[in-house]
Amino acid sequence: MSIWLTVKELSTELECSEQYVRYLIVGRNRKYGDRTRKESPKIDEKYIRVIKNGRRIKYLIHSSILEKLK
Repeated sequence: MSIWLTVKELSTELECSEQYVRYLIVGRNRKYGDRTRKESPKIDEKYIRVIKNGRRIKYLIHSSILEKLK
């Protein structure tokens, strides 16, 4: 049986912000004066399920990643 967590549920379990969980999922762009650098995601794609609802994107994260992140 697999259990999928939302971003909010995972942030509660890790005791961190939802913004930080989204950073772990998709990475982020670091902007410097002359360039932009993409930092890669910290969670492997096989642990993430993406649900697109129009313009909104919902992420579901497999619960097995929880122990690796702690």
